[in-house]
Amino acid sequence: MKSIQGLDIYQFPTSNNKVKACIIAKPKCGALLGITQFSFSNLCVVQITVGSKKLYIASAYIEPRCDELATLERVDAFLKATSDSHRILCGDFNGWHPLWGSATSNPRGRDVAEIMFGNDMYICNAGSTPTFETVTHGRNRTSIIDLIFASGSIYENISRCQVNLEACPLSQHNAVEMVLNLYNTNLSNNNTSTYQYKSNKANWAEFKSALDTHLCNSGCLDVNISTLGANELEDFITKTTDIIHEACRASMPVRKSGAKYKPIWWTEKLENYKKEVINLHHKIHQAKKRGLPLDQLIKERQEKKKEYAEELRRTSTNNFKEFCQRQDKENVWSLTNRLLKETKRSRPPSTLQIGNTYTDNEEETSKALLNQFYPDDTPDSIPRHEELRKDYNIFSNTDNDLPFSEEEILEHIQSMNPKRAPGVDNLTADICTQFALAYPKLLTNIMNRCLSLQYFPRQWKIAYVKIIPKPNKNNPNDLSAFRPMVFVFGKLLEKSFIARVKYQATRNGKMCERQFGFKEQTNTTAAISSAIEIVKKAKQNNQQVVAVSLDIKAAFDNAWWPALFQRLRHIQCPRNIFGLIHDYVKDRQVTLDYAGYQTTKTMSRGCVQGSTCGPTLWNIILDELLEIQLPPGCHIQAFADDFLLIVHAQDVNKLQLTTNSALNKILQWGHSVKLTFSWEKTQAIAFTAQAKTAKLKMNDNTLPIVNQIKLLGVIMDSKLTFKNHIKYVLDKATRIFHKLCTYCRPTWGINPENISIIYHQVIELTITYDAGVWGEATSKKCCKKLLERTQRLFALKAIQAFRTVSTAAVLALTQFTPLDLKIKEVHQLENIRSSGITQYLPEDITLEKPTPPQYLIHPACRIKIFKNFSPGNEPPYSDPNQTLTNIYTDDVLERRGFLYTLSCGELYDL
Repeated sequence: MKSIQGLDIYQFPTSNNKVKACIIAKPKCGALLGITQFSFSNLCVVQITVGSKKLYIASAYIEPRCDELATLERVDAFLKATSDSHRILCGDFNGWHPLWGSATSNPRGRDVAEIMFGNDMYICNAGSTPTFETVTHGRNRTSIIDLIFASGSIYENISRCQVNLEACPLSQHNAVEMVLNLYNTNLSNNNTSTYQYKSNKANWAEFKSALDTHLCNSGCLDVNISTLGANELEDFITKTTDIIHEACRASMPVRKSGAKYKPIWWTEKLENYKKEVINLHHKIHQAKKRGLPLDQLIKERQEKKKEYAEELRRTSTNNFKEFCQRQDKENVWSLTNRLLKETKRSRPPSTLQIGNTYTDNEEETSKALLNQFYPDDTPDSIPRHEELRKDYNIFSNTDNDLPFSEEEILEHIQSMNPKRAPGVDNLTADICTQFALAYPKLLTNIMNRCLSLQYFPRQWKIAYVKIIPKPNKNNPNDLSAFRPMVFVFGKLLEKSFIARVKYQATRNGKMCERQFGFKEQTNTTAAISSAIEIVKKAKQNNQQVVAVSLDIKAAFDNAWWPALFQRLRHIQCPRNIFGLIHDYVKDRQVTLDYAGYQTTKTMSRGCVQGSTCGPTLWNIILDELLEIQLPPGCHIQAFADDFLLIVHAQDVNKLQLTTNSALNKILQWGHSVKLTFSWEKTQAIAFTAQAKTAKLKMNDNTLPIVNQIKLLGVIMDSKLTFKNHIKYVLDKATRIFHKLCTYCRPTWGINPENISIIYHQVIELTITYDAGVWGEATSKKCCKKLLERTQRLFALKAIQAFRTVSTAAVLALTQFTPLDLKIKEVHQLENIRSSGITQYLPEDITLEKPTPPQYLIHPACRIKIFKNFSPGNEPPYSDPNQTLTNIYTDDVLERRGFLYTLSCGELYDL
């Protein structure tokens, strides 16, 4: 490249080879040094000092078809040689891989991915915007081949990495831009938080002592709560809440804004190690000034640094293990999704695009957001609307339910996650739990007074809405995600009354079995297996089969309350519970604080997102759709708001007629309860060749018949081979692995043990999700090859191995079970769990199953019949005041305690 005035150009030409990689820098960038030993015509490396570390910036180019100059090998060698330094690698790699947004992968892309995984490098410009565009033979071809990678040590300092489509208008390549911050890596977030106390550092003994003092002095313990009216109850709850705040301030630190960041696993022991190392460092400098010998001090510092590093790694790894152990099959998506949200820093508030216009100021913006999240009720348009509206205030003609028991209240509050953000009262679940354990009778009396008055306290009806931008949105000013935070004590009352609703509905046989979501003893595997079984049975009978996946527009936000109360009367909801729910939805308020402007709105419809009763109330409304009479040959099921209609018939004409008739009935039901089905997101899939010719319509719009649909996270293809699902889940697991490594580095650090924990606790569970449905597909050779290829990437990362190591060797070194065998194991276990049959047990021994919910006793009559004795707190062997029961147990391998069960001869039937 020719010289350009005012710019420094680093390039390293070699004989007979054209320069294809260079680095151009402005002089004010600092003193850059070209590194000759790593550079040649296709690879340019420069070095700059950042603090106490070196930063290597490299530019590379690899020919599209054949890497004749072995550039990839030289890139790998460069990364290995500079593993202790910061590294940024940019270039045209001519490789495709889903890791950086390509639809498919090619051998070059897989080679690049392996090298990056093996050298702790992370992709910066992943996305859907192409970096290369051209037209050949009249066709527009695009790809993502220009990439930026950064080492984990510098990755967090890179921001705003994006493709600029306007920078190089005459080139087939688009520029990729990024910002590298070398000075301030911990940018603060000015998010409004409802956290006030550091409850993880609480002294609970002092908390209880302060509670005792304030409650006694206030006279709250002498109040007869059962005689209080609604307004008096509100005042009493406010007074009790203030006392809890007093106890919090006396027993735990208060959070301060602008506090210094420390890892969540940081301990006092580590702090002492850190201070000792710093002190030795200062002593060495002082000794230098005085001309004193340094050997002993240097040796002592090295030993102390080694101890510090070992303790640092041990503490962070143990904390990471504990963190990942919360990840299991049932919560695989909840924990992983929290980790995988984009690590981009929160955007400051700005005006937003609503439709084709933009808001002008903070007031208009906050109101527009609340209106979008919580829409108003619409006018009644058909006779059924008027009928439901008329019956809205008619209570159910049933008896009152029993009062809440102390055991119920304690069980519900102890089941809450203390990590969840509190409401505007700033009381987290662990604080409320300690209050409940100290004064269970007081809290139970408050809840029972709410039940007897059929009154939900006004202060518990306020939800504080927090805006969360959705990742990977093309328009950064278009927000469509939110999370409301409600009072813990309000959630407790919700949990208590909704448990009664579920019990009564289940016991009365009013809960539809074809609803698989938000219910006990059901899961996505059961839902998908049920659908597949119907499809296979119809195909065996030589019938034509089609399935339609239905989507409801903003389902939870548009749940209509008159329809809810009509269904509550249908399931014979107890009268006092009905009245409490009736007051629960009355005058509910949502508050949004945006750009310093606070907006409050009163809700008129919708199930409150974040509430504990919302999912069950939604199921109660939707059960009516599952119960409507559809034409013969139709099957409809749901998982929460995801509906699937399966239709089978002897010929295509009958199939088309039946499906369209069923869809019309579904649309009519939706209109009757003010719910709208979106035909744009509705998809149909045909499982037989002739069924593909059926013309299906919805709202006079023709539905597309696709070759595959995504059902509850599983890609279901028309031939039920699940090959595309395996490819999809492996690509997803690779992206998850990459992001988790990025997420974990600044908090726990990346070492082989942590990588293995990520793989076993998250990646394996992500890949084997619902393997009970599709696990048999792994017996095919092509699927085994895909699994082996992907697992190799994870294993290389775990031990930082060279890419020349064989797959068998790298799996043996990491002790990773081959994925095809792991999937088969999960497949068999899930089938055994669902069927209750296994060949590994004798015929006279049956597999135990949970008791169906309809056979359980009333929640108020469930008493605690066990006690958990912690080590050092065992009961005495003899106590003259107690009658003890002797328990005889078999010896066990792990002596961590024992468990015993009691069998009662009779159960109370209510």
